[in-house]
Amino acid sequence: MDLASIIGDQLARLLTEHVDRKTLAAAEAGAWSAPLWDAVAAFELPRALVAEEQGGHGLAWSDAGAVLHLAGRFAAPIPLGETMIAAALLAEAGIAVPDGAMTIADGRPLALTEGRLDGRLPAVAFGRSAGHLVTVTGPKDAARLCLVDLGMAETEPLASTGRDSRDDVVLRGIPPVATAPAGPGGAQRILVLGALMRASQIAGALRKLLELSVDYANTRQQFGRPIGRFQAIQQSLAQLAAEVAAAEVAAITGWRALDRDAARPDAAGFEAAVARIRSSEAARIGAAIAHQVHGAIGVTDEHMLHYFTRRLWLWRLEFGAESWWAEELGARVLAAGGDRLWPLLTRDDMP
Repeated sequence: MDLASIIGDQLARLLTEHVDRKTLAAAEAGAWSAPLWDAVAAFELPRALVAEEQGGHGLAWSDAGAVLHLAGRFAAPIPLGETMIAAALLAEAGIAVPDGAMTIADGRPLALTEGRLDGRLPAVAFGRSAGHLVTVTGPKDAARLCLVDLGMAETEPLASTGRDSRDDVVLRGIPPVATAPAGPGGAQRILVLGALMRASQIAGALRKLLELSVDYANTRQQFGRPIGRFQAIQQSLAQLAAEVAAAEVAAITGWRALDRDAARPDAAGFEAAVARIRSSEAARIGAAIAHQVHGAIGVTDEHMLHYFTRRLWLWRLEFGAESWWAEELGARVLAAGGDRLWPLLTRDDMP
């Protein structure tokens, strides 16, 4: 068994032990899930993407996608994906990776002037709970990766559909802890990584919706038999399964493209756009089907379903909504030209 499989098995057991309805309800009430984070940190998952010689596990991006799929499947209320990506970017740039939870933002509203950051980063995931933030700022041809101590920033809590922690982060003349050239892709790279992160989490949450819906359909009885025996319910569940598969394949393809082309400035941009659009579409369709199957019970606090569907609606909007990525995908296809459309869809070396 390879390292990625071992990590996946261990993480599944860890999340099973630490994440339940009580954990999710407490997190949505504003509590930091310290036992869950401590367990993940003890397993050294936050540095899973960092090279072994720098103190990490050296996982590939596609391995990280599998980890994030699991996090989405349990709706883990911690910034695991954000911290993994932040640590990888810092390590690549030669910046020391700090301990504790981190988060990421694309940094477009920020200005770096005379070594100080100014601006507002909207709706940052777990901004009030993370210790540091990684962002990219500056012009495209001279973008810089910045590590920010969130203890020096202002955070303004927001109400979100998913009820996960989201905060506006306000920086007023704050010196970054460290900066370095952003490397291939600049700010676009954080958008790509964030989009793929959310695509994997969406796919994981959809997988959980399918499990919950199948279980409910097989146990809920109507007219003397389980509702799962009715053709209409079977058709809905089959459609939900198809959406789950489509989201999973799209996310996996995006991470594999990143593994292949990580050094290119536009690495996985095409695949990230496809993954973001397809997973978001699957989230919209899948959430509707799951609630139709469950009926009224799916929106009650006592049931687990809404903890996943609400996060699906939130994750669809982050790191570029599907409409933004649809424009990005269209621009890439138009720039390539009509004779490149089929190769873009079928070749292994898609740009």
